Amino acid sequence: MMGGMDTEVRSGRTDAVAWAILLAAMVVMGGQFAVGKLGFASGLTAYDIVALRFVGAAAVALPVVLHRGVRSLAGVGWGRGTALTAIAGAPYALLMYAALRFAPAAHGAMLVPGVGLIVATMIGAAWVGERHRPARYAGACVVLARRAIVDVPTLALALGTLGLLTRVRVPEPVVILAAAAVGLAVFAWRGP
Repeated sequence: MMGGMDTEVRSGRTDAVAWAILLAAMVVMGGQFAVGKLGFASGLTAYDIVALRFVGAAAVALPVVLHRGVRSLAGVGWGRGTALTAIAGAPYALLMYAALRFAPAAHGAMLVPGVGLIVATMIGAAWVGERHRPARYAGACVVLARRAIVDVPTLALALGTLGLLTRVRVPEPVVILAAAAVGLAVFAWRGP
C-alpha cells in the first residue's frame, strides 16, 4: 500500500516537472522570434543573433563533449553531428533569422513549427526509411493546407492533388514536393 502511494507522489512530481519543462520549451520556442526581432531593432544582424545563440550552447556543451570524448563527439559521432548541425544548427538558425528580418515575429512563430512537422515527416520517410501511418500524412497535408490555402489557385491545387491521390498511388514525399513546387510556380507567376 505504501509503495502505491509513493508511486503516486513520485508520478505527481514527475508530471509537474514535465509540465514545467514543456512550458519553458514553449516560451523559448515562441520567444526566439520576438527576441530575434528585438535584436534586429537593437542593430544586430542575423549573424550576430546566431552567434549569440550558439556561443551559449557551445559553452554548455563543451564540458559534456570533453568528458564523454571528443573523438566520438560525446557518442553522437562526427558524421551524425555534422548532419545534425547542417539540418538543425547554425545554417537553420541563420536562415530562420534572415527570413524573420522580413516578417513579423508571429509569422515565424506560426510557420516554423508547422513547416518543421512537414520537413521532419518528409526527411523521415525519404532518408531514414520511417513508415508512417496514413493518418500522419493526412495530418501533414492538413498542416500544409492550413498554411498554404489562402486563395483560389492554391485551393484548386489542393483539390487537384486530392483527386489525383484517389486514383494513382504516389509516394507522399513526392506529392508534397510536387505540390510545393507548383505552389511556388503559381506564386511566382501571380506575384505576392
